[in-house]
Amino acid sequence: MFSFDFIYIILQTKELLGCQSRSIALYSKAIILLTFILQEATALPLNPLFSLSPFNQQRIHRYIANLRSHLCSAQLSGQQQRSIKN
Repeated sequence: MFSFDFIYIILQTKELLGCQSRSIALYSKAIILLTFILQEATALPLNPLFSLSPFNQQRIHRYIANLRSHLCSAQLSGQQQRSIKN
């Protein structure tokens, strides 16, 4: 199973460096990709078949939950920064 740990670290780094709009876009794309992997990828006619163990399914669910949390935080932070500038 491909490790998403390093991707998660990159996304957090972007956010911490103040790249809010880029972070928001990357968090959104990561959530879409992981949701696709959980819901659709196992139904694709691949050879060999794609499957996820229950452990990996739980792990991806945790990543999605964490990414959504960071996405919300980044969106709120971006809104606060915009209101301060105005």
